[in-house]
Amino acid sequence: MTSEVNSRPVTDEMLVAYVDGELTQNEQTSLEAALEGDEELRARLALLQDGERPWAEAFEGLLDQAPVAKLEAAFAAAAHTHAEQARAEQAETPNPGAHPVAADSERIPANDHASRSWWRPAMAACIAVTLMVGFAAGYGTNEVRKPQITAAVQTEAEIWRQAVADYQALYTRETLSTAQTDPTAQSAGLLRVSEALGLALPDAVSQVPGLDYKRAQILKFGEQPLAQLAYLYKDDIPIAFCIVRLDDPDQAAKNEVRSGLNIVHWAKDGFSLMVVGDLPVDELDNFAREIEGKMI
Repeated sequence: MTSEVNSRPVTDEMLVAYVDGELTQNEQTSLEAALEGDEELRARLALLQDGERPWAEAFEGLLDQAPVAKLEAAFAAAAHTHAEQARAEQAETPNPGAHPVAADSERIPANDHASRSWWRPAMAACIAVTLMVGFAAGYGTNEVRKPQITAAVQTEAEIWRQAVADYQALYTRETLSTAQTDPTAQSAGLLRVSEALGLALPDAVSQVPGLDYKRAQILKFGEQPLAQLAYLYKDDIPIAFCIVRLDDPDQAAKNEVRSGLNIVHWAKDGFSLMVVGDLPVDELDNFAREIEGKMI
């Protein structure tokens, strides 16, 4: 039996709105009438009202496993590094008219470089906490390829790859099925991403043999724009090529696994790049080499 309110099927969203008192008087009256004659609908409402998932226990278990000591140590190390850099840079550029240097707990970054040095490790620790909380929010929900968060995330480069892998693990063929396939629109999308990233992306990156290019979009990692180019492999498997500026030294391509997906990642000219997808690593390596070649 399918109950209706004002000729519309009763959805969970409508039931939640009823619980929260957000329906109009007419909708509320109609829904209450439907509830009286539909036992299944009343059961759905009771489930939404009461919930039967052990949320508190789930969070407690996660917090028990959280690497609190490591995170506190990371913050302490970041603060110490920041203070030492600020002291060294102030010593290198003395100002006779300046006030005495404040204590470490009150110190203000001497310049943008010191500020960035503080921000990067602090941001890394913050994102590690955020990833764990995000996992907790999904605890007990439907089994959908949950992100596999690693407690020992230490560097900014590792964190961005984990964040991208977590995001990519949620993609399905349907995620990209409505992407604009008009070549003019795709070129315009690449241009917008190039401008935001500060790196020219040639149209050739959308023409990778074996991959069906779908779209380019800009996400955000910390304060940096993060470019994502999305493809489908054999019209079924989502593949992503992602780029972010991290100012890390150049690094040859390496392989790793995050969130159940293979990753090929490398660094060049101040940018970190990666190709990620649910493919055997040798196939992903081939696509990464193909894309890297088109970037030259």
